[in-house]
Amino acid sequence: MPYIPEEHKKFNVLPYCTEHGGEVFDYPSKLVDRLGDYFPEDVIFIPYGYKSYEEYFDYLREYREKTSDEEVKKLFDLLDEEIKKLNRKEEWSICRYVGKPMSTVHGLEHGQCYYWPCCKDDPHYHGVIDNEEFTTYWYPTNPEIWEVVWDPTGMAQRTLDNPDKRNSREAFNDVMNQLNGDDWTDI
Repeated sequence: MPYIPEEHKKFNVLPYCTEHGGEVFDYPSKLVDRLGDYFPEDVIFIPYGYKSYEEYFDYLREYREKTSDEEVKKLFDLLDEEIKKLNRKEEWSICRYVGKPMSTVHGLEHGQCYYWPCCKDDPHYHGVIDNEEFTTYWYPTNPEIWEVVWDPTGMAQRTLDNPDKRNSREAFNDVMNQLNGDDWTDI
C-alpha cells in the first residue's frame, strides 16, 4: 500500500497502488543515470516497481555496501537524500483531470485526481503521476483540462497560469497522432 497523507485520502489518488500495492516515486533522473554508470547494465536504480520507500532504500544500501569507491558512496548518499526530499507527498500538488479521457493504456481519466510531484525546495512542475502510477513529464498542462485541488507550494497553479508549449495539448496531440495515426482521438 502506498503512503498517502491522511489529508489526501479524500481525493482518491493512487487507486491502482492502493488496490494492488506498490509505491510511487519522483526521482532525480540525471543522478540515477550517473550512479548507474558505475554498475553493469542490469543494475538499475530507477525507483519503479517497489512496494515501499523502505524497500527501495534497502536496495540502495545493499549496493552502497558492496562498493569501496568513496565517490560512488557519496552518490548513493546524495541519491538517498534527494529521493527523500522529492517524495514528501505532503508537499505534492493534486490536480483533477477534467479533459477528455485519453485512449492510451495508462492515460488520464476524466474526473480522476492525480499527483503532481514537487517539493518546497524546488516548487517546479515535475510531471504527473499517471494511471500507471509512474511520473511522466509529457502530459499537457493546459489550464482548461486541469483543476487544482491541493497545492501547498503553489506549483500547480503557477504551471497552469504559465503555459509551456512543450506541455501543451496541441503538442501532445501531435505526438500521439504521429504514434497512433487514426487510432488516436485528440483530447
